[in-house]
Amino acid sequence: MGNFSKNNKGLTLVEILVSIALLGIIAIAFLPLFQLSAIALNRTEHKLEATYTGKDTMELMYNLSLNTNYNDLEEELISRGYYKDEINNVFIYEIADDKRIELRFTNEGDLVRVVTKVYSEINRSELETKYEAYYTWANKGNSNEG
Repeated sequence: MGNFSKNNKGLTLVEILVSIALLGIIAIAFLPLFQLSAIALNRTEHKLEATYTGKDTMELMYNLSLNTNYNDLEEELISRGYYKDEINNVFIYEIADDKRIELRFTNEGDLVRVVTKVYSEINRSELETKYEAYYTWANKGNSNEG
């Protein structure tokens, strides 16, 4: 009865528990790296979305500069969902996912300067992107600012 053969091919329970503990410690060390990556990805996604929103708005302004009489611009923007902030002399469009677009038009000689700002929150807490362009406007009148 005293003649037992030893089988050294397997792992003991203690060795398995030590291995799991070491893997856990290593995984915990890398956890903040994964959190920072997720935060950076989220910020980049919001910035990219704001960039596309601003680009699309500027393309709309270019199209309006070709096809809309400058004197009818306010009426056209209001029909597209913008409203005018009379105090700051800007047109505002609020997007459902907490973005805010502000448009400012300034006459500069024969050109109209268009400034588009996209904010991350409705209350203008953070400017995400800004575009500026000069356009020649169809049938531009002599009004100072629209």
